[in-house]
Amino acid sequence: MALGRFDALFLFLLYLVSLLWAGYRLIPLLVGLGQEVLPELIIIEILGFSALAGSAIFYARKLYKAGINGSYDFSPEGLTVNRLSTIAFFILRIPTAVAISLVLYGIWRISIDLAIQNDFSAGKASSRYLFLVMGFFAGFSSGRIITYFESEGLRFATRPGEINGKR
Repeated sequence: MALGRFDALFLFLLYLVSLLWAGYRLIPLLVGLGQEVLPELIIIEILGFSALAGSAIFYARKLYKAGINGSYDFSPEGLTVNRLSTIAFFILRIPTAVAISLVLYGIWRISIDLAIQNDFSAGKASSRYLFLVMGFFAGFSSGRIITYFESEGLRFATRPGEINGKR
């Protein structure tokens, strides 16, 4: 992995700003809560901002540990693919953490709804969580699914022992 000094500084600032913004948004949400049932929008905000704070702490820690132990190249020459990939790795972790927290919330809600209700239909409000989870995993797995069908699709399209209609 390779990062320039400016890249590392930018990422540290991004993580600091993310952590401060998440704290700024979380404190009023958590202090103002009583014992009432939380509206779903508040739950999603808490999830998103706490995931943002957690990922900012985790990846800032990963970055400063790499700087201390010298496991990254912090003096790359030019804008290489290795350097761009490392920057993308650190930046994309923030929205990924937020998305995964929402998917986990969806999984939790589906499990609660299915445990309480005997019947499930797409018209019910709880189905949005099922669709959230399905959509996330479909998007996340689409590359593997396409690769699988590219390599194994011909075998499925023909009878055993046949390729393009010939034995």
